[in-house]
Amino acid sequence: MRALDPDGVLGEPRERGATVGRYEIERVVGESATGVVYEARDAELKRTVALKVMARTSPELAERFSRDAQAMARLDHHNLVSVFDVGAVGGEAYVAMELVRGRTLRQWMATPHARPEVLGVFLQACAGLAAAHDAGLVHGNFKPEDVLVGDDGVVRVGDVGLASPDMLAGPRADQYCFAAVLYEAVTGAPPSHNSIDPAAVRPRRLARALARGLAPDPDQRFADMRAFGGELHAVLTAPADRFVRLGRASLLGFAALVIVVVRVACC
Repeated sequence: MRALDPDGVLGEPRERGATVGRYEIERVVGESATGVVYEARDAELKRTVALKVMARTSPELAERFSRDAQAMARLDHHNLVSVFDVGAVGGEAYVAMELVRGRTLRQWMATPHARPEVLGVFLQACAGLAAAHDAGLVHGNFKPEDVLVGDDGVVRVGDVGLASPDMLAGPRADQYCFAAVLYEAVTGAPPSHNSIDPAAVRPRRLARALARGLAPDPDQRFADMRAFGGELHAVLTAPADRFVRLGRASLLGFAALVIVVVRVACC
């Protein structure tokens, strides 16, 4: 990834040993359209952090970034990436965050997982988004690259506060993006044109929840992420699908019939 120079042209990233404020760069760990994330050392507090240096942008966006980062720093939720510090150097804004050892959700999704495991991971992400919304923050661009599945098993949402084409819908914009990513995790493919393939999602209750989260009209989506999460939790803890139960019952009935027939034939 390359950082933006003052005239907006992509330049070279900072090398190991370069400094941004009180932070000493160690290596590049990630990139996005809005900046570069480095592993860096806090010279004052003697700790390693994830340092996101934002691409140079308009003063208005830089101000919003700083305001949202400060709000994130006041939040304390285990499903959100902790923010330690925010500042600016030479026209570039930066934010120092918790360095999470693990994988992005995109990397995690590259390996097939059972439905209960998928729902468990997404319920944690859902809790993180709900906490951000409670604080008046909207992620604005929720995607698998912004979610970290830690080696400790904890899922953390980062990059809260970026702009989105669906920003006018407020927190329900996050709900739509969340539903789209969950659909992809369940089926292996993103939804097509704001719609889902009901046959690709089981149980039907999960399919209905995803369809509601992906509703084109924000007013038709869940009231908030907690309501969405509640429905997903109900799916996770529900008994086996009725179809599966009936199938098992039919199989047991057939097996009993075979036993009876064999016994009669042997008499």
